[in-house]
Amino acid sequence: MKNPNYIIRTTLAGLLPLVAGVALFGQAVAQPADDEPPAPPPAAVVTGTATSAQAQADDQGEDVVVLEEFTVKTSKEESYIGATTTAGTRVVADILDLPFSIQVLSKDFIDDFQLLDFEEQAAYIGGMTPGDPATGTPSNSLRGYGVPVFRNGFRRTQRPESNSIRQTEVIRGPQSALFGRTSPGGVVNMLSKQPQTKFKTAATAIYGSYANQRTSAYVTGPLIPRKLFYRIDAEYYDMERNTDYWFDRTFNLSGSVIYKFTADTALTAEFEHTKKFMNDSSVGGYTIDRSADPLYEQFLADPLNADYAQHSPYWRRVALFDYDNTAVRDRLTSFNAAGTERRTTRENDSFYLKLEHRFAPDVSMRVNFGYSARDFLQHTLSSLSIWDPDWQASYNSAYVPSSDHSDGNWGLQSGKWTQNDNITPAYPGRRTQALHFDYDYKEYGFQIDFTKNWRTAVRQSSLLTFDYFREKSSFRQWYLRGDPTATTGRNSALREALATMLGYPGAAQLPNDIWSAYVTPDPFHLDTVLPLPGGRTITAGALYSLTPPYDSAAYPWTPRNAYDDVARMYSNIYDMDRLTYGALLSHQVSLFDDRVYLIGTLRQDFSEVERRIPYDWVVAEHARAQAAHPQIDLGTPIDMENPASAQIVKVGRENTGNTRAMSYSAGVSYSVLRDKKLIAYVSYGKSFDPEMQVDPFTGEIFGNRTATGVDAGLKGILRAPGGIVLQYEVAVFKITEKNAAVRNPLWEDNSNLANEVEDLAELPAYYVPVTSKGNGMSIDIKGDNFFTPGLALNGKIDWLDKTYATYPGRDDPTQPQYRVGGRFTNTPARSLGVGASYKIQSGPLKSLKFGLSHTYTPRRLMTYFDPATTSALAQDARWLPRQSLWGAFVSYPRRFGKLFVLFQVNAKNLFDDMTITPASYMPNGREITGQVTVEF
Repeated sequence: MKNPNYIIRTTLAGLLPLVAGVALFGQAVAQPADDEPPAPPPAAVVTGTATSAQAQADDQGEDVVVLEEFTVKTSKEESYIGATTTAGTRVVADILDLPFSIQVLSKDFIDDFQLLDFEEQAAYIGGMTPGDPATGTPSNSLRGYGVPVFRNGFRRTQRPESNSIRQTEVIRGPQSALFGRTSPGGVVNMLSKQPQTKFKTAATAIYGSYANQRTSAYVTGPLIPRKLFYRIDAEYYDMERNTDYWFDRTFNLSGSVIYKFTADTALTAEFEHTKKFMNDSSVGGYTIDRSADPLYEQFLADPLNADYAQHSPYWRRVALFDYDNTAVRDRLTSFNAAGTERRTTRENDSFYLKLEHRFAPDVSMRVNFGYSARDFLQHTLSSLSIWDPDWQASYNSAYVPSSDHSDGNWGLQSGKWTQNDNITPAYPGRRTQALHFDYDYKEYGFQIDFTKNWRTAVRQSSLLTFDYFREKSSFRQWYLRGDPTATTGRNSALREALATMLGYPGAAQLPNDIWSAYVTPDPFHLDTVLPLPGGRTITAGALYSLTPPYDSAAYPWTPRNAYDDVARMYSNIYDMDRLTYGALLSHQVSLFDDRVYLIGTLRQDFSEVERRIPYDWVVAEHARAQAAHPQIDLGTPIDMENPASAQIVKVGRENTGNTRAMSYSAGVSYSVLRDKKLIAYVSYGKSFDPEMQVDPFTGEIFGNRTATGVDAGLKGILRAPGGIVLQYEVAVFKITEKNAAVRNPLWEDNSNLANEVEDLAELPAYYVPVTSKGNGMSIDIKGDNFFTPGLALNGKIDWLDKTYATYPGRDDPTQPQYRVGGRFTNTPARSLGVGASYKIQSGPLKSLKFGLSHTYTPRRLMTYFDPATTSALAQDARWLPRQSLWGAFVSYPRRFGKLFVLFQVNAKNLFDDMTITPASYMPNGREITGQVTVEF
């Protein structure tokens, strides 16, 4: 990695000519007379003394205002319309002035419909496809692309909890010129809650269906009037789902203090602590394999015979959620194959320090420091590769009678009939490993922004930014292997551990029926009683959940180096160090009485990456395990006599690379009708992703994934007597992504191919470039007192077409490209999200508020159809059924002197219209929650 002096010199050298050019341009414009005040800045940059604004905030008990150019104003109470944002310029701007497509959900809308997770909020943001609220997987996408999340301008690996966030901003389209590392679809920036100028405290309790409970509280106010302000927020929630044993228990604590040295100088310190404790196992079951195929018997005898390829599909499958036997379907989708003892812990601690200072009425500075430490721990049994009770019945008919499975054979997760090359009928789909993961992340960031308002006749301003971001991560995995027939050696480690837990002398003495019930649990017969030594018994449900603790003295845990799969070895255990630093210059001009607004941004970024396989650690850890368990031959940690393994270790001991990228954006907006009734805009931008990929076999480091995009649209705000306000936007876009890397198709069905190739340098793991194209349209509408006083509305409708422009061929990456023109997965062709509420304005029920929401996505592709695959049961595409979900709420506030109380009831999935979630969970049915908030 480069030293800091080199970084500063390189960045300055790249941007100094640009700074000089802007300065000359500013001086070239006619200046006002010396006794005239400087022209106010463009609408996107609000400057001047903060004294009057702060005095007003003090009187009203609002958020502390330091420098107005850096302080976002959230929407006023009882409003679904966002106010200002920093997403388009890094400084405060009116959303309507910017020639970009930006969306902000108001706090009032989020609170009304209890959109407590970002996945729930995403359903109402134009261009976004939400992930699964239970896990965030698949991840949220924006215009069909994964979307990075920032907090106060710093990228975060673990997304902040909503309890600590006051506003979420979404800027759509390629915008690396502003944020550096971004996605072609855009970026999400979350802003922390701020201290307020008057004392205020509140507590909220939410209880509801599926034993869900959430408790939160905050306190804020001044410690020293007009000088020192504080805020503390805390939240704990316990969520459950229809999936067996699933839970999510999360604690979040955040706080901040602001000290105002003067009206023009302030220091803000902030922290956030989050700990999630979960049993988050997903079902992974997508198909039911029927036995109606005429080739059924032949296929059972030889499932990998290529002669059956002509009968496509030669194994008739139906999506699990489309299966007509609802009892079987619902049981399989709710079955947790990892059992009761799976545990996942996600812990994150973040700290931020911000200094704001105004040097002069037209020159300001903001300096930000950020640090985050994240730990991820997971202890679990592997998921089922296959689920086939008929084959299990043939192995142990007394345990699972075949007559109980007249509905056919089920395929979970992979949907394949066998795993790898194992076709032993006695051991169908199975859990083959106990796993322990330990991932650590450290993120460091620094930003400094300078704003300048030029003393010219033309209203213009400039922003100069320098930033630095570094992420260091470490990935470690351990496992206990449990191959079905092994009773000795490294492949018997899981069986040995189970024998120890149940009181058997060793793996060889563990009865086959016990072992079979453990590795192929039957979700329909978990109450079956099985005998143990000494007259003891155990139920099948208790048995299959047994997970050996991560105790290296008691059990032979070894590094998960994928001895039999060197292609996977490279991705299990490694260290990563990423560094990105750069600078941007943005210039904004307002013309013709603010009817024309122009902005241009140019950014230079430098990125470096180091990736290492800790070979010495793997060898030492394996030796330690072998020494602790001499009775088991754990083999060699890495077979260095295998040319493929040796090549991976040689390449992977250290991969380093660096690259640089210039990105830009430019836009213009024109107020067709005055008072922002109708604004036309167009913008063009570029994005890049510096997270370079390293090929484990060739050592090649792929450069940045880049994208360009154009946005055009109409937006505005309409006002009428009686407080009627309607804000709207219609945006069309086109995006082209380039230089994306995908796994070499030759590897997709043969993960052991590396063992058959002497020189892996001739067989790269990745293939580039892959390009994609996306285009579509979004309509967003927000309204207050819409048609009638008290009626508020927030809605969006999207159309999206995202397809592959190039893709490697199956047998020869340079030849026929079978996915070209095909849609991306999890990108619905259209989607709808709308919520409306009405507040009674007078009478005995005055202030009673109720609302209705609806989200809709049509059937969408989740797993690609692969006509060239060599796997029999991987040929079918998997589609997620259409989702049409309704929600509702009713709330009633009461005030008793200084005490404010809110009673609220919410309903989600009102008509129980969901068969499976995007992450393949058994969905929760109708959910009813009650809420009480007390504030004073």
